[in-house]
Amino acid sequence: MRKCLRRILRWSVPPNWSAADWHEEMCCAADEAAWQAACEYDTDRGTPPAAFVRSRVLAAALAHYRREWAYAIHSSRPASETAACVGSSQTDCCPLNDAVRCAVARLPDEQRRLIEQICVLQRTEEDVARDLGISRQAVSLRKCHALALLRSALMDTPRP
Repeated sequence: MRKCLRRILRWSVPPNWSAADWHEEMCCAADEAAWQAACEYDTDRGTPPAAFVRSRVLAAALAHYRREWAYAIHSSRPASETAACVGSSQTDCCPLNDAVRCAVARLPDEQRRLIEQICVLQRTEEDVARDLGISRQAVSLRKCHALALLRSALMDTPRP
């Protein structure tokens, strides 16, 4: 458990936390995950108890860490800034440069909407999949395809 905590406490502190508060929060989250893992441990699984608890503690801490960073990133950007960008014709609205904006505009409508939802509005693949009625994996594949098209379009764009 101490090795897990040492590893967890090396992670960077999210911007909306003080270092002391964050370390205390992560210790509490690790203790809670360890307790829950100890209660759920089944000797019939064949996994050593220490390895089971360690994996559960790291998974819980990592999930908590990611949620806090996602919240910090999301809360640092005003909602009006991201919402006004979608469908806007103003060139100074989004922080995207002209080449990226032009490349996104040349994408097929479905892929453009997907990129706007995921990259501009910062929605999760799960949310987009639920709205489209497809699996998250299908959204991920479509996103990768759209990003590959963008990448190739930007590589072909002459630079000033």
